[in-house]
Amino acid sequence: MSIEPRPLIGSVVGLSIADGEDSAALGFPPSEVNRTALRIVMALLGQGAGVSFGHDWRDDGVMEAVHAHVERFRPFTAEGHGKPLLWNFVPWPDKPRLTEAEQGRLKETLRIEEAGLPETLRRHASETNPSRVGYLRARGLTHLRHKLTEKSNARVCLGGRIKTYAGRYPGIVEEALLAIRNRQPVYIASVLGGAAQQVILALEKENEPESLCCNDKPFTLFSNPPIREEPSNYPDDLNCSPREVWEELAAYGVRGLSDGNGLSLQENERLFESQAIDEIIELILTGLGRIAAR
Repeated sequence: MSIEPRPLIGSVVGLSIADGEDSAALGFPPSEVNRTALRIVMALLGQGAGVSFGHDWRDDGVMEAVHAHVERFRPFTAEGHGKPLLWNFVPWPDKPRLTEAEQGRLKETLRIEEAGLPETLRRHASETNPSRVGYLRARGLTHLRHKLTEKSNARVCLGGRIKTYAGRYPGIVEEALLAIRNRQPVYIASVLGGAAQQVILALEKENEPESLCCNDKPFTLFSNPPIREEPSNYPDDLNCSPREVWEELAAYGVRGLSDGNGLSLQENERLFESQAIDEIIELILTGLGRIAAR
């Protein structure tokens, strides 16, 4: 019996999914968000893709469930992939909860890396002053998201908070922005509400810049940073401007999204609006499959 080749072998898809402030009201409490993440991971793995995440294993059990499924694919890791199927980046100053021995045991399917701080701030890695730690945490999260973008070939965005976040922008907003800047395929659905929904509205020019980032603290922090930095490879990282982000997303638009993700304008609209996880997964796989076929 012949085995159908899996079209996404060798690719890594960045998964940006988290509960938003309105997710529970939309029928997705944290347990359902985790279940949705697992379903998307299973579908991507089934087509041969690896998956990258930007957080550590938390007490909610989602990463354990994800990795348990990844372990089922251990026999296929040599099938053209040649690398772990699950990449997990941990933001500064967090440390992996798994011991080195546990990570060694799981290395064929899981890779955990501490993202650390940008080179311009590494000398401050032992900082404990609360007034500086908040800034370093925000800079570390942006640094992590650059690493995620470099590791990934595409990005999937659902949910995410827009009021309570530790970075300069909400995580899903920044991860979508960096993927777009790097001309990666991006797939966004509003089913979980939150930051992903606001990114969609910005692409459609149907919201205001303040809707992307409902928290003034990062703007204040970056306007008068407690640590002065030398210029880096990413000078924009020192800037916090929701308006500039909104304008960039609005200029890219649904047309730009469609040109890059293998879906038609109508299919992207279906992805934006669908309330069925199965349909969302089908559309994501359709777009990724078309790009792989190119």
